[in-house]
Amino acid sequence: MDENQSAGREVPATDDSALLAELAQYGEQAIPEFVFLQELLKRAMIGLRGEAGAVWLIDSERRLVLQQEVCLEQTGFLKDPAFQAACEKPFGEVFRTGGVVWQQLEQQVPTGEKIRRNLLLGALPRDGQVAGLVQIFESPWSNDEDRPRRMQFLAQLCSLAARFWQMHPQLPPLEAPPVNAALVASAAGPSVEQQAGVAPRVQQTRPAQPPPGAGQNLSLTGQPAGAGGPATPAAANGAAAGKPAEEDPWILSLYERRKSTEVALIAANETRRLLSADRVTVGEQFGPRVRIQAVSGQQSVSLRSNAVRLLSTLAEQVCATGEKLSFTGDTRKFPPQFESLLADYLLESRSRVIIMQPVFGPKERQPETTDSPEQEANAEKPKPVGVLIVEQISETPLPADIDTRLERVAPHVGLALGNAQACERIFLLPLWLLIGNWKSRLRGRNTWKALAVLGAVLLVSLILAIVPWDYRVTGKGRMMPVERRGVFAPWDGEVVELFVQSGQTVRQGDLLLRMKNEDLATNLHKHQTQYDSKYQEFLTYSAQLSDPGTPLNKNTEIELYGKQAQAKAEMDGLEKQIETIRRQYEALAVRAPIDGKVSTFRIDELLRNRPVKFGELLLEVMDDTKSWRLEVDVPENRTGHILEAQRLAGDGKLRVKYMLATDTEKDFYGRLETLSNRSISSENEGLVVPVFVALDEVLPAAPTIGAEVTAKIYCGKRSLGYVWFGDVIEAARKYLWL
Repeated sequence: MDENQSAGREVPATDDSALLAELAQYGEQAIPEFVFLQELLKRAMIGLRGEAGAVWLIDSERRLVLQQEVCLEQTGFLKDPAFQAACEKPFGEVFRTGGVVWQQLEQQVPTGEKIRRNLLLGALPRDGQVAGLVQIFESPWSNDEDRPRRMQFLAQLCSLAARFWQMHPQLPPLEAPPVNAALVASAAGPSVEQQAGVAPRVQQTRPAQPPPGAGQNLSLTGQPAGAGGPATPAAANGAAAGKPAEEDPWILSLYERRKSTEVALIAANETRRLLSADRVTVGEQFGPRVRIQAVSGQQSVSLRSNAVRLLSTLAEQVCATGEKLSFTGDTRKFPPQFESLLADYLLESRSRVIIMQPVFGPKERQPETTDSPEQEANAEKPKPVGVLIVEQISETPLPADIDTRLERVAPHVGLALGNAQACERIFLLPLWLLIGNWKSRLRGRNTWKALAVLGAVLLVSLILAIVPWDYRVTGKGRMMPVERRGVFAPWDGEVVELFVQSGQTVRQGDLLLRMKNEDLATNLHKHQTQYDSKYQEFLTYSAQLSDPGTPLNKNTEIELYGKQAQAKAEMDGLEKQIETIRRQYEALAVRAPIDGKVSTFRIDELLRNRPVKFGELLLEVMDDTKSWRLEVDVPENRTGHILEAQRLAGDGKLRVKYMLATDTEKDFYGRLETLSNRSISSENEGLVVPVFVALDEVLPAAPTIGAEVTAKIYCGKRSLGYVWFGDVIEAARKYLWL
């Protein structure tokens, strides 16, 4: 196949572990050597996605003999001496290293074009020597990144061959076949050792065939790893020709599944075992569409691959007709729509045989009046629930009774798949199953236990709904004196002196701190200078008017009196301004507004030599010798309970119990005094409403200003269930609009 034609094609992935497990199980059986090599080559072709492959062994005369081959003739290897010569180097490398070798070769086809072929070779060790090799021509679209995995897989297959020979040492080495029945290195027959493993100059012959009767004791079936373990040889005629399929254990596992994907996975793997096919695929029908649900040997299906898409389209056509489709090599006998689809899919999958069997679900139960043959003939034909697709990729033929086996398996797959679809169509089936499981457990003695538990639950629910209990709204707050004042900056300036310390007791009028304002000082000096200048002018005018030795005419005297009056007026204005500025200047000496204690902490570090703005809070003075109160922040969503309780109480003085964070063993009481009419934002609680609580006469010993408290406001009686689960009930009302 040309490389350009195959580029970009996707091939369904294989499960290497399943293939290895199958071959390992075959190797444990006492089977002929050619059968084991045939199974090895089959799995190598599947796992490596090969175009062609062969198994070569060294005979007793040290000649390389072809044992098994798949599509080797189509590559031109058997008829192209130039291509054989190109393979000599990798052949020799395998015999020298005893490992796996990959080589890309160029081959010139009869049309004159050159195509590239990827050759993968693996040595077959036996008793410490290379007894032969496995030759695989990979598909041109093989991924280079996946090459290490493929080489490792081939090495594992070859190691299983060594294990097979080790477990069965009674198998003799390959005898030298007749010259016309083998591919020998040359007509003279030089040994492989003498040529250092040079590839043979081959001539076309038939691969070695099994002796008559060699396969009579072989298994017709093998269970793949994906269906419960590695393959195991069965009886002489397999499950299809031996015991009935109804007695096979896999039928039970097929019917007990309630999910169609699980049914499809079991059906694909077990059907492959029963039919001895290379690959079995199960598709499920959804309306006119068919979805590929399972492929044997795979845990998942890539629905985006070209092969799966083409197979789904082909399965849709088969389900539409309801008839089985069998392809054994000729597509011309099919209708045009099938012929084109088959050709495209065969190009993708390289399958040699394809059998597509529609499967049907359970038949609908007809009334008793429809027992006549005419009514049964006119009954509506059942619709398929899916399709069973059997494929053979290697040259190994399918069993002769493949149709009989398929007819026995298909009804079970259809019934199980139909039952699973019926279960999936049941609304809330997991819920009904859960209810049914619990109902089945409540039988016998469990009935009384269940009734006792139910009675206890009803009793607890009744208690929660009927028993009243105190409902309390909890909030965090602080304990503060009622009498307190804040000291603010009277003017812009700088704090130059501090006369008190934190916690110091002061009297009203005591000097707390002194500020400095250069603008006020400059303004005071300026106005004082202007006042002095006007005062000198006033004295000058007065002296001129009172001097008897100075004769003054009437006009001059009037002018002097006017200037004297003007100077006097300006002096009065400046005097008032000086008085105002002096008061502002004196206000820079900040004094205590009330008797109390300085509550601001670390005021020396906070204020000394610090510039402040007009109206800025400098410190606080609180009188802790008088009454105290609580300032509690109540969550906004709880204020409705407080308002309702105030309305019912009449006076609004709700009882409050509080506890200090520093003394959690004692409870103290008070009365709700004021509830704010606006909400504020809190970093910890979100939106809160400030509440003031007046304290009773019994106060905590030596209360601390700003001590943290937890307060509980009594809001009347509510049911015990609401007291305990009120948050859940309110959340349900909020989000579910109950």
